Amino acid sequence: MLGIDPGPRHEAMAWTSPPPSVEDAVRRVGSDFAEGGVKRLSATWASCIDQARLGQDANLAERCLAYGFGAVLLDGPAAAANNTREKRRLTEETIASGQNEMLEIMGIPRDARRSSLDRYRQWVLESSPSGRAATDIDRPPASTLPVNDPGRRPRASDLAKAADGKYPKDALRRPELADAVRRLIGQPLFDRLNNYSFASPMEFNGRFTVGMACVPHNCGVSEVRYVFSPSDVWIGLVDGGRMRIYGGPPKSARELLMIDRNQAVWRGPVDDTAQSAASSAVSASVNQGQRVQPDGATTEVSLRGQNGTFKVPVTLNNVLTLNFTIDSGASDVSISTDAVEKLMRAGTLSRSDFAGKQTYHLADGSRVTADTFRIRVLKVGDREVRDVLCSVTNDEGSLLLGQSFLTRFRSWSIDNQRQVLLLK
Repeated sequence: MLGIDPGPRHEAMAWTSPPPSVEDAVRRVGSDFAEGGVKRLSATWASCIDQARLGQDANLAERCLAYGFGAVLLDGPAAAANNTREKRRLTEETIASGQNEMLEIMGIPRDARRSSLDRYRQWVLESSPSGRAATDIDRPPASTLPVNDPGRRPRASDLAKAADGKYPKDALRRPELADAVRRLIGQPLFDRLNNYSFASPMEFNGRFTVGMACVPHNCGVSEVRYVFSPSDVWIGLVDGGRMRIYGGPPKSARELLMIDRNQAVWRGPVDDTAQSAASSAVSASVNQGQRVQPDGATTEVSLRGQNGTFKVPVTLNNVLTLNFTIDSGASDVSISTDAVEKLMRAGTLSRSDFAGKQTYHLADGSRVTADTFRIRVLKVGDREVRDVLCSVTNDEGSLLLGQSFLTRFRSWSIDNQRQVLLLK
């Protein structure tokens, strides 16, 4: 899953073997084929695609992707052996559209999808009985592997061992891991980690347990990267075009934090934050994670349907009210240049509020650089959120209520039937 080009390459390669989700999908393919043949494979794959599409479930989409390749692997030989009884239903060509849709749900950028498909295809091949046969012959038991071998498991009773093989959200339910992460980044930022819901299980690479999670449809823009040693944890938090690294990691751990799931090296600006969550640097960095109301309070805000999307009235700095589109895929609130000029003419926004430029990754895989600034007060319904990071867009019709606002709440949702936004 993570890798590093400079230096000893294999130490940094966390996903040298297929992740558990792929192995589970391959086992399911085998059992489905045994029970119902090619027809069962085709029906199960189509059903999986439909469910992932309906729920926009990134983790399920990953399993569908692996299932599709596994089904193709079995479908070909079955059709050749039984061509008088069964026609081949699944090929690389027939599943291509569905596989690409799954990558989109997983948040994989367009320019990285070909390499992602190749990687999952190879993992499925390695996980299949025929693919394992050659690699498992004469493999020594784990206890005899050298210390730097990726197959060697970490020692018991340490953080790396506790995190190995677990999805990040599941890992953070373990008290020892949660305490270590909470001490590093503080409680407000720790609470935000639940927003990063698309992930694969973390894996030990011989020295560290490495993993990452991202906001669905926003990998590379809103994501968190973890490196666990037996006694420490280091975190890289990507927000827009900037990464903040927590804990002062050693060089080998830092290199792991700089690599994403597609083996791409981070090229954007990096801020290093002191280890203590009590430090002023961390306090400032997690300010935008503070909740704005008690947990039990829920606000309902009426939505307005417009061109197939929901819009909500938003008041900026108590002087300008505009209709914004709710967009959980946007890392920050996005405001047009026209609105910015109105706020400046009203005297509620000045050059001192601007925070420099950031590079944003768009849904089509392209990048755009935009000015950023902080809105002093952003009001939706009866909820006021202060010091909200925003970006400036040249598109006068593009007013987006993104994650820099939405993540300030314990939870938020849209009631489609009643057409209301729920903020809690």
